[in-house]
Amino acid sequence: MGRGARWHVVGWGIAVVGLLAVACADEDLSRAVSTSPAAPPAGGASATPTPVAVHYLCDGGKSFDAYVFPVPARRAIVVVDGRTLDLPQTVSGSGIRYSDGTLVYHSKGRDAFIEDGGTMTYVNCVGDKP
Repeated sequence: MGRGARWHVVGWGIAVVGLLAVACADEDLSRAVSTSPAAPPAGGASATPTPVAVHYLCDGGKSFDAYVFPVPARRAIVVVDGRTLDLPQTVSGSGIRYSDGTLVYHSKGRDAFIEDGGTMTYVNCVGDKP
């Protein structure tokens, strides 16, 4: 095999390895999206319960939305300050608490608040559903 032919084979080998890496990355991304509570699984079947959508009105004319997924998902999607956050349920002394470690969404009945980075940013919030 001549020198040029060897480089041609090496070039094709590198291209194949690159394509395999891209295919694996796309598969991981697809798997993450398909298992997200906000995305229904393939085939249209619903493995995740339908979330309860709650719109909150708070002091200072502020508002936010929460989409709470019941058991087994135990997550809430919170739309606040132009951000959409997927928060896992955490331990709460009373009511239900969801947090990513920085933002906390806490509700009890129709009442709720949001704490962001240790600061109460949305207080005395009342939801349109219990």
